[in-house]
Amino acid sequence: MTCKFNYHSISLRNKTYSKLKEVSKVVSPSEPISQAKTIETLIDRFSNNSNGDCNQRNITNAKDYKEA
Repeated sequence: MTCKFNYHSISLRNKTYSKLKEVSKVVSPSEPISQAKTIETLIDRFSNNSNGDCNQRNITNAKDYKEA
């Protein structure tokens, strides 16, 4: 049985999930990987390249915009 302390789940819009399938093919063109592994790989690459300044990357939450 999977340890519930090692994993979490997220919800994605259908449109985003479809895009994720395409991104997965770009992230690992040699062999198919799961959507979860794709997200994990992208986050690892982003955090390794950010040098600790993730807040400087213009990432915003939709509630920050009045027209969201």
